[in-house]
Amino acid sequence: MENANPEPAAKVTVYACSGASNLGQLANQIALRLDRLGLADLACATEVGAEDGSEQGSNGPVLAISGCTSACCAAMLERHGIDVSRSVILAERGIAKAKHVLVDEDSTERVFGQVLAELAPFLEKP
Repeated sequence: MENANPEPAAKVTVYACSGASNLGQLANQIALRLDRLGLADLACATEVGAEDGSEQGSNGPVLAISGCTSACCAAMLERHGIDVSRSVILAERGIAKAKHVLVDEDSTERVFGQVLAELAPFLEKP
């Protein structure tokens, strides 16, 4: 017999770097876009770092998007007891880290497509 009231799927939570470099800003843009598309809930990494308690804990997968190879986003989450299901590092996608510039639109779309494909098993269906 089928369950008439199935449990709702656990919500996917995404955290992102929002560092000063082009890649940090791109990480934030990608996470924001996943949230706006209804694929994941954007959570505030700064609140976790500040230990205010309001953003800690998730029943579902936790995704961390970092700009550079330091992978600060995932490291900070794990340091605060949040298990990261998948960590994405944008610097591994052919864009050099730089300050005082943004990633061009074509590269942004290319990287978003790559990240979307990589995270697809974790993301919610809109």
